[in-house]
Amino acid sequence: MSTNTMETSDALPSLALHAEKTLLTPIKPRLFACCPTMDLVAIVCQDAQLDVYRFNGQRAFGFQNASTSSKITSICWKYNGQSIAVGWENGSLDVVSAETGKVTQHFHGTYPESAKPSSGATSIVSCLGWGLNFIDLSVVKSRIATSKDGPNARSNARWETKDRTRPTLESEPFSDIFPGRPGKEKPDLSLDDFLKRLPDSNLLDVDPNLPEQLALLDVESQLPRLPILPLLPSSTGMKGTENLIAEAFASQISLDAMLHPHPTKEANTVDILLDIRANGVTLPILYGSLPLRPLHPPGNVSNMEPLLHTSSPFSCSHLVFAKMAHQSGQKQDGQGDLALLPLKLPFVRLSGIYLHMISVKTARLQNLMHYISAALDSLHYHWRHSQDLPTKFMRNVSETLAEQEEMPLAESLYHLASTGHCLPAIKEWLVDQLTERGHKRWDHAVSLGYSKMVEVTHENLLPAIDRCIILISNLRGLAAYHQDTGLFDVPPQRFTAALNAFHCLRILSHHFLICATRERRQFGAFSKWLRHEIDRQTSESTAAPTDETTEQELGFDYGQILSYIRGPLSSSQAKPFVDAAPEAAESEFDDGVSPEDISKQLALFSLGRPFAAKSLSLRANFGFLGRMCKALFDGIVKWQLSRSAFDIALLFEEHASDILDSRIVFENLPGLPAHVTTYVATVPSLSPNEVHLYRIVHSEVFDGDAKCIERIEAAIMRMGVSDVRDIKFVDDQMLIALVATQRESLLVSLPYGRVSGESDPAMHFESVVYSSIPSRNTDATMVKIKKPQASEEASVAWDTTNSGPPRKHVIHAFSADSRFRPVHLNVNGRRDRRVVCVLGDDLKHYKVFDLDTAEGDSGETTIGGVDEDMDTVMND
Repeated sequence: MSTNTMETSDALPSLALHAEKTLLTPIKPRLFACCPTMDLVAIVCQDAQLDVYRFNGQRAFGFQNASTSSKITSICWKYNGQSIAVGWENGSLDVVSAETGKVTQHFHGTYPESAKPSSGATSIVSCLGWGLNFIDLSVVKSRIATSKDGPNARSNARWETKDRTRPTLESEPFSDIFPGRPGKEKPDLSLDDFLKRLPDSNLLDVDPNLPEQLALLDVESQLPRLPILPLLPSSTGMKGTENLIAEAFASQISLDAMLHPHPTKEANTVDILLDIRANGVTLPILYGSLPLRPLHPPGNVSNMEPLLHTSSPFSCSHLVFAKMAHQSGQKQDGQGDLALLPLKLPFVRLSGIYLHMISVKTARLQNLMHYISAALDSLHYHWRHSQDLPTKFMRNVSETLAEQEEMPLAESLYHLASTGHCLPAIKEWLVDQLTERGHKRWDHAVSLGYSKMVEVTHENLLPAIDRCIILISNLRGLAAYHQDTGLFDVPPQRFTAALNAFHCLRILSHHFLICATRERRQFGAFSKWLRHEIDRQTSESTAAPTDETTEQELGFDYGQILSYIRGPLSSSQAKPFVDAAPEAAESEFDDGVSPEDISKQLALFSLGRPFAAKSLSLRANFGFLGRMCKALFDGIVKWQLSRSAFDIALLFEEHASDILDSRIVFENLPGLPAHVTTYVATVPSLSPNEVHLYRIVHSEVFDGDAKCIERIEAAIMRMGVSDVRDIKFVDDQMLIALVATQRESLLVSLPYGRVSGESDPAMHFESVVYSSIPSRNTDATMVKIKKPQASEEASVAWDTTNSGPPRKHVIHAFSADSRFRPVHLNVNGRRDRRVVCVLGDDLKHYKVFDLDTAEGDSGETTIGGVDEDMDTVMND
């Protein structure tokens, strides 16, 4: 690429152009995001269409929710790039796999029925955030390389396996058995190694003791994977949500992602997806599949518009930035004050590795319940399909027999099979109505229906129930183990009741499988005999049966034939199990039954005596089980969200701007080992040539405690007559600003790391000097932060009024002669794979630049980085 530079005596550097693309329709700037680990960029041009492109311009996949006419309002990549969350105007939320482009999770309205927000809550998904939190920080910090820049320093903090290892304890027992224990040498790592798309699982060991090791044993991983459930025809009347879930079960990759997504080696991490609504009501979703309860912002916060989410693996608090109305309650020209709402999630730290086990098993149990429901829908469909056509054929002849006052159809066929004598009405039916063609249709419908029912029950339903029993047993064991500790505050008796309900469902499924298998075998014999009778009655010869005919008749299994005519032909024993429609069955079944009651009802049923029909219905029992599990999930969610809340709001005394970014950094401050630092960069709407930097040092649990906030500092960077169009944090030391001058647009790399106020002024372009700013508590839940004043010399860290942006920090220049004028930035990537996506003012043309390689470099020299292996990207 030939990049134009500024027409000055000193040439400015240029970044290597990685890719560029021009689209036909404008991109929505807020719906434009780069994948953090792969060369993918997600964009939204049309209201209901998400498109993901590779950097080379090839379209990787697209996603469109055909079941709704709603618009996409927010997108967010998972921190490791494996999935992308898509929020909709109607409140729905989809999790789409980056490997398949298929929906792996769908949340209709997201909120559980038992935990919906107040009626004033707005349903629009205004903002999404997806972050990772470490559970045991001490283990992670001991594994991350230590340097003067801190444990999560930028990419030049490289580690070498040969030179930097943890000390070994030769006497440590079991070090050869459990590789995660400290008896084995481990290299120091960087934070990026924990955030890769395919991380080394041994890097995330939590050094568990023996009880924890036993609890981490995953029995399910030793079982065969559940097979797919083929999509049913659209005529089955499935709703949009059910159809999306059914589509996920129809793909093996999507199915595995839903049912086997979390290896136990990741037990020291919890990923949290935040669904933030337009009024600030936030719903945490653990592991992208387990929705908790909605959390409301502080009572004095109202009329707000969420703008940004920020989190850090080193903090169990997630930060939500929003635009709030002025004190008058009215937004003026779209302006409002900038507010910071910390969401504390203390359960991340308090539960240890058990949080991972409980959350993952609960989420997997929920997905298995959806899978069982889809399997029952499939059984009901195939049962109805196998009975519709034969019922139509038999209805016609039954009316004729009734008019002629002959024996009913079942008795007539039984008479024909027993004596060989065919009634005239039966002969007319076989020869003129049913015929060979009708018999083929009958045989195909019933044979296929029984085969599919046996297949679904044997391969899908029963294995899924077995996995649910394993999960419920594991959760009950954890609840019993921690019953008196409060670590898992759910009574074990509730899991025992659910376990009994699953046993009932398994008993019924097993008996249904026996009935379906037996009736399929009987129908095979009946169909063969019926075809023979059609041929025999159609023959015009009245001669005595030939030896061939007699020999053929001797090959029939009349025991099976007569059993089918006497039973399944008119009243199938499989009918009570699957015949009830899903809605009717679930609504009429209110009380559960025990396995003993089920056994008694099955005994009555097998003897032909009166029995409680709803007790044998698979759908009715599953409906009761679903309500029981929903109450169980609510109890688990209630325990997890205890003490989780928005306790406080920080209100910055300046207009909120769409040019906003934030980053949480662990700086390992002396005397404050459990504190982290939040940096906020914003460009005031009234001063577009200034960048306001805020530095807030707080505890890792950001709540309303008076001692939570250690200090608040700020600094101002002036860019002279230039306008700052956008600003983004790159890593823990640098941020990039898109600056527009009269002649060109520049990408400027700005350091924001803190130095003391006594530092050499000549180094101010290398580091930022922050000054303390006053703050005051207006009430128990509101802290107002004073806006830094440019008139105060101590507040101005950089002042380039006369010279413009410092030339030594310009990393790329866009010539004014070019038709490409950048207006929006998106920075993403991992170590040595950092890129910046720049969107042009026409919103159709974007370019991707490599932040770690300057133009003309061979790849051996990187900007602020080292040459390491790149993450694996998705294959074409």
